[in-house]
Amino acid sequence: MSAATAAVNLLSGDQFYDLPEEDGYQFELIEGVMHRMPGSGARHTGVGARCLRFVGFFADENDLGIVSGADGGFFIERDPDTILIPDVSFMRKDRIPADGVPIRFWPVPPDLAVEVVSPSDRPRKIAAKVVLYQRAGVPLVWVIYPDTRSAIAHPLGHPPIELGPEDMLDGGDVLPGFRMPLVDLYRGF
Repeated sequence: MSAATAAVNLLSGDQFYDLPEEDGYQFELIEGVMHRMPGSGARHTGVGARCLRFVGFFADENDLGIVSGADGGFFIERDPDTILIPDVSFMRKDRIPADGVPIRFWPVPPDLAVEVVSPSDRPRKIAAKVVLYQRAGVPLVWVIYPDTRSAIAHPLGHPPIELGPEDMLDGGDVLPGFRMPLVDLYRGF
């Protein structure tokens, strides 16, 4: 625990889940401290929704697992708790708890986390999230940049892969056979 988090009252994941919605903002919990996520804008939301459709359709057609949108939280670390809410996420079928999809937050990190960078996101914040995901063992993280029509794939244990507008996002071992042309992801945006 850092010195900064020791000076405040830390929230558990359950306390965080039970908080009333106060101002319409979404929050993430990082080392027990709430961090407000500003509104993201139409382009960010549209690109995230399109990615959700592509990944969701592929996962459903191949009976691979569960795809979630920008409201599904995942425990990334415990004690103090860190709960991140990726814009798109995927959980392999064999990792879904025996009692089914949880009502609250997923108790484990996803297999794929997708962060769509909005104008209010800072590079340092995005880089810190990638580190948290990788430290938690998330096999694949995609960071999508609508403004430049690019993306960076972060396969766990391998160097990042920078992708331009004419390249394809690949599902690797997480979504075998999945390939999404970035040009299709950004069409209309």
